[in-house]
Amino acid sequence: MVLIGEAQRKGLLAYFDERMHARSEIEVQAPRQARPAIATPSRTRASKRKDNVRETDDPLLQAKAFAVARLAPTDDASANIKDVLRAYATWCRSGNVKQLPAEALASALDELFGVEKDGKDYVVLGVSLKAIEDQSGKPIGALH
Repeated sequence: MVLIGEAQRKGLLAYFDERMHARSEIEVQAPRQARPAIATPSRTRASKRKDNVRETDDPLLQAKAFAVARLAPTDDASANIKDVLRAYATWCRSGNVKQLPAEALASALDELFGVEKDGKDYVVLGVSLKAIEDQSGKPIGALH
């Protein structure tokens, strides 16, 4: 056992106190950086089923892809929802896409463009169906 004098003890205590104080200042000045969030699979992923039909979990994503492929923006026109739903069914078949229920697609189209009642029928506002010759590219649109 080594005996130390009072001055050495005070010196050691001051040294450790100073080191502890310096350490706490370092931790306060440079906190650990947050780790980046781990990427999680998107809810809107497109996947293939065993019968090779593309499906998506997000009706809005599918409505956007359909709109890019088959609808044209217009300022003064609207498209009858029945015609749009028929074009959507054709688009799904030609692109091997799992068709959403009509209510889900209509709701997504309402969110994107607006859907209103016009007499007995409903219309999608501000769009018209593209002519067959205007439809270029893959029919599946953004899902590929």
